[in-house]
Amino acid sequence: KSEAMSGSPFSLKSNTIPHTVGRVLKDEGEKATLPGLYVSGWLKRGPTGIIGTNIADGQLTGMSIIEDWEQGNIPKSDKEGGAGLKSLLKERNVAYVDAAGWKAIDEKEVADGEKAGRPRRKLVSIDSMLQVAL
Repeated sequence: KSEAMSGSPFSLKSNTIPHTVGRVLKDEGEKATLPGLYVSGWLKRGPTGIIGTNIADGQLTGMSIIEDWEQGNIPKSDKEGGAGLKSLLKERNVAYVDAAGWKAIDEKEVADGEKAGRPRRKLVSIDSMLQVAL
């Protein structure tokens, strides 16, 4: 069950954030959206579906984000963005995986799977993933 988030509309009836193709609506029943605010997954459609449902759902929201970006409909921010997040994680001594690290994990899983005659062999522990990624 999803819960309301501060600063975002929420439907108590469906336990979801009202949206149109992942773009958060200003209020349930309205057509106007909150620029730059998006929703996906259970908070978007309720507690239903499987991993594949979440992937397709996320892709639809992602397409809305790309479309809005290309049309200049995402508001500018004075926040530090990714650089600020990296700085905060470093300050708090939090290990994180960047895109290059994710790619290293993916390549390792595929290579291990090929050795076993499978499409991939998943790394199942966080420690093993971090060893490959970092």
